[in-house]
Amino acid sequence: MQCFELASRLRVNFVKSRIGGMGLSNGSLQSFVYLGLPVGGSHKRGDFWNGVIEKVKTRLSRWKGKCLLFAGRVCLIKFVLSSIPLFFMSLFKLPSGVADKLVRIQMDFLWGWGSEGRKIAWASWEKVCKPCELGGLGIIVLKTFNVALLGK
Repeated sequence: MQCFELASRLRVNFVKSRIGGMGLSNGSLQSFVYLGLPVGGSHKRGDFWNGVIEKVKTRLSRWKGKCLLFAGRVCLIKFVLSSIPLFFMSLFKLPSGVADKLVRIQMDFLWGWGSEGRKIAWASWEKVCKPCELGGLGIIVLKTFNVALLGK
């Protein structure tokens, strides 16, 4: 990297720079984050996706869902919560267990985020996820979207 600096007259930020190897054993590589994605981890493991789940939960805690009307919660789910995992999903297939966790977070938020006790679901999640033209709310189903995105 220092040779690159000398040859190109560019400055390398060594705090933000990492070099990774191909074909090396997992013990000799350290995982690092590049553009928000962990490099070197297995995307099939649930802990790889913990950052995405925490981001979704953090975003919800800022909004204080009990102060929002039902329509506001629907908009937040459709346009914010569904888009957070999309960057990861553009490169990696979302494991079904992680998709289930994200859907559970969306359901809890829609039917009464922050409320104590049992929440009442006023319609089935399948009906909620139908397009608006078919009587649903148009919420994106992460599993279906993941299959369409990766073509698998």
